[in-house]
Amino acid sequence: MIWCGDPEVLRVHGARGKTFSHPQGNAIALFPFTTHILQNPDVPVGYFFQVACGKTLDSAVSDGELIDAIVSRLADLDSRHKDAITDVIREVVASARGSESASLRLSLGTQADKDEKKIAQYIASIPCDRKSLLLISSNALNEIERDSNLVERMVYEVVGLDDLDEEDKTYFLPNRALSGLFLEDLELVLSEPKLARTYLEDLLDFYFYMSILQSCMTLNDFCNGKRYGISRLYFALDWEKTGWKRDCYNKGLVLANSALDDMFIHAVVLELINMGNEGESVDYIDLHEAATTPEDEAFVASSLRDLTNAYRSCLNAQDFGYVADLEITDTPFSVAKEVEYLFKNVRTVIYQTRDEPRSKYVKSFRDFARRDIQLEKNRRKSGYMLNLTEDMLMFLTVSVIGAKESMSLVDLFAGFEKRGVFLDESSKDEIIRFYERRSMIDRKSDSGETQYVKRVL
Repeated sequence: MIWCGDPEVLRVHGARGKTFSHPQGNAIALFPFTTHILQNPDVPVGYFFQVACGKTLDSAVSDGELIDAIVSRLADLDSRHKDAITDVIREVVASARGSESASLRLSLGTQADKDEKKIAQYIASIPCDRKSLLLISSNALNEIERDSNLVERMVYEVVGLDDLDEEDKTYFLPNRALSGLFLEDLELVLSEPKLARTYLEDLLDFYFYMSILQSCMTLNDFCNGKRYGISRLYFALDWEKTGWKRDCYNKGLVLANSALDDMFIHAVVLELINMGNEGESVDYIDLHEAATTPEDEAFVASSLRDLTNAYRSCLNAQDFGYVADLEITDTPFSVAKEVEYLFKNVRTVIYQTRDEPRSKYVKSFRDFARRDIQLEKNRRKSGYMLNLTEDMLMFLTVSVIGAKESMSLVDLFAGFEKRGVFLDESSKDEIIRFYERRSMIDRKSDSGETQYVKRVL
């Protein structure tokens, strides 16, 4: 029988203080945020690559230390020529540090703080297949070493690789529709040094945002959520005019805002559901799927009611006053109703008494989306909308076309939608003009009606 919460563990937690503290991130790792605002919510590309391939530099060295180490390996060096040779090596190191292939390997020495590590570990969890992630990243690392020139090999000899000695933390993804696509796009981007240099950061930014966005949408559907479904959310282009009548407004971020605002609530509720669970983490979909018979439905529903009652019993008098009217007397019979009953209790208390920590939890994600990547953009009267910059559009174009020489616009836009990016006809027309300005449109049919987008590196 599937796990659905341990009321006694919850009561022990509640007995630690007069005010119930709403834990998250211990029994189930859902999102890489806490109730303090991240000062630097950017994706750490170098540390992600460390987590992905399980390797790190065996020592972090400065340019000066690297130069001295290389020079010291040159035997019988005449002191009269040492300064001149050192100058040459200095140029060699600068070249290696800045070269397209060497930079990714040298990024394995990137230092990351605790928050950055969480973000990198979350992104590494998106594929739900660490073996494939390890294979793709390890192959890319091996290609870098095989294709290295003499300059780069001198650097590699001094700065070797070691196994990454870090906690292998895996996050739980309620929505996994993007897992396979993430691996496909990562393998493509890592297949060419120029692609990696140009698009790796965009890829990680995009999938980090979209994975959390789609998971929040799935969580907000509770037991009706689709594990591999994509919520249809419309984007606008960074440079185009928008308005309230456009799909990018009516069917865009406005549909996701409540789900994003409740991400901390879901993290707490699933933490309560998984308290004391020594097996695999579960979410609302797992509980719903476990109720395959009337007997199972009654058991899971009853267990959830016990958990909710235990939570309510842990609240102090003031907090309980906010949820007293939420009490239901029906015999537990529906898993869906019991999940929503637990959620309503937790949400009511947090919004009444813990709204500042909740808002800080969400703000870290919002800050990330509204920085340089601009996946959310303020459109003044229309408020924030989902947004694609030129750089992000080019990344999506390259990813969807892949190794093909060209692709029809119909198939290209379908590839965007598989990745969660929906566009209305006005945006599609603007994208066609964008491609035309870059000579990327190729008409292949005799009638000229079928338009293809050419592969551009």
